[in-house]
Amino acid sequence: MKVGIIILNWNGWKDTQECLKSLVQITYSDFFVTVIDNGSDNNEAQRIISEFGKFARVISLPKNLGYARGNNFGIQHSLKEGAEAVLLLNNDVVADKNFLNFLVNKLKEDRVGIVGPKILYYHEKNRIWYGGGTFHWWTGLAFHYGEGKLDSPAYNKTREVSFITGCSMLIKKEVFEKIGYLDEEYQLYWEDADFCYRTFKKCFSLWYVPESRIWHKVSRTIGEGSPKRSYLVTKSRILFMKKHLSKLQWLIFATLFTFYKIPLKIFHCLHKGRIENLKAFFIGIKDGLINSDQKFK
Repeated sequence: MKVGIIILNWNGWKDTQECLKSLVQITYSDFFVTVIDNGSDNNEAQRIISEFGKFARVISLPKNLGYARGNNFGIQHSLKEGAEAVLLLNNDVVADKNFLNFLVNKLKEDRVGIVGPKILYYHEKNRIWYGGGTFHWWTGLAFHYGEGKLDSPAYNKTREVSFITGCSMLIKKEVFEKIGYLDEEYQLYWEDADFCYRTFKKCFSLWYVPESRIWHKVSRTIGEGSPKRSYLVTKSRILFMKKHLSKLQWLIFATLFTFYKIPLKIFHCLHKGRIENLKAFFIGIKDGLINSDQKFK
């Protein structure tokens, strides 16, 4: 199975460099790498070409198109180049040399549409970040099994899941033919959840493959606890729920969100002194409800 690996770079030269160095070592042979430089500063695309030009194709975009549009550009390019599967891979990960072999073996099975690896924290090599995932419809959350826990046999079982993080997802060509590409309505976050849900609705299965391992630096681009992240996560979460929930599900979600999530967020932010995060949270709610494309800074 020919795999097109897509790495999106935006002002992340050092992370991308380390990611590509790990890919150079992998044992799977039938793959090619495309780096989409999303309008980076400081001539980063040329720096990647200078070091990895013989290993990866680098496509430099004139401006930052965002996560979904940038990856969609890479997906379409990979499919035109003959990819039978496309791997979306964050630039801030380091891969085990055998990770792709295990993913491809599972993806070859009938009706399997997307597979994802076990993802561990880069700075705590034996601690889980993603050990499979699922949705919680009533609270509007996507959960990572085992997040923050030490790796153990409990997370070593291959199993069907309903959510695979966009940090690393290997997608069969037929999925794109059936459902299209990532929804560019999402500015950042939840586009992976949306894609997984649309894939599931077309009767493809999604699988967590723990033998496949990568290590993730986690939110290096905008910061784990930044106001911008709070805004983007909240806005995209509301957009997703509006798009996919039934009227009854939306009513239950909105009730729990209003009377549980909002008071909890207010208390947490006031207790921690994160007033800017709280402002960003409420702006995210507003923009998600009215589907505003305002740029939050």
